[in-house]
Amino acid sequence: MYTPKGGAGALIYYQGHSEPETAKFVMDFLKPGMTFWDVGAHIGEYSLIASRCVGVTGMVEAFEPQPPIYDYLLRNVEANHASNIRLHRQAVCEEFGTAELSLLQDPSLAYLIPRHGGRRESSSLSVPTVSLDHFHRSTGLTPDVIKVDVEGAEQMVLEGSKNLMALEKGAPVWIVEYEPDNCQRFGYQALELIRCFEQHGYTTYWLTDESYLAPIAPAATNGRAGNFVASKARLSSV
Repeated sequence: MYTPKGGAGALIYYQGHSEPETAKFVMDFLKPGMTFWDVGAHIGEYSLIASRCVGVTGMVEAFEPQPPIYDYLLRNVEANHASNIRLHRQAVCEEFGTAELSLLQDPSLAYLIPRHGGRRESSSLSVPTVSLDHFHRSTGLTPDVIKVDVEGAEQMVLEGSKNLMALEKGAPVWIVEYEPDNCQRFGYQALELIRCFEQHGYTTYWLTDESYLAPIAPAATNGRAGNFVASKARLSSV
């Protein structure tokens, strides 16, 4: 895997995966023929893992708007001959259009600048955007698993996924970053992400360091950070 200098690349080099517990969950959960959507695909770490898991009968849709990082993503997909990965140079948010993406020294920390009340960074660029509902309607595809890691713009992703989240039959399982400081940048509390899933009939689970799923008690979220899993079907530790 080709990776730029930065935190994520260092973690992959030293640990094998940037987030070993998330990688293990993805590898244990995905089966041949499934569809995986990677929102905030970065250099393709999870897209490549999913590609191997779902096989030639499955599909991976990878969304990454940052041009230099997209180039790494493309290079990694080509180097691994992952023909079941389709790449989209787009940011995922609440609507189809454009948005401003901040550019930071560590590219893994780049984030969309909030549309309302957001501070424009000195280094930013305009990128195309798409909502997951729009992508779902236009392709007719329903994913089995969606991974979302967008440095605080998770609420924007969910706002553009209401129809997808409302599905009862075949509702996707979600893996979502829970990082209070990033959410605060966008003017909301991280707990609102969990509440949103609950309102759509999902059960939420912390993804622990051992890759176990621990049901979330919303009253006990203070000080937590990491990833959580949301599913309408009951999950046990996989």
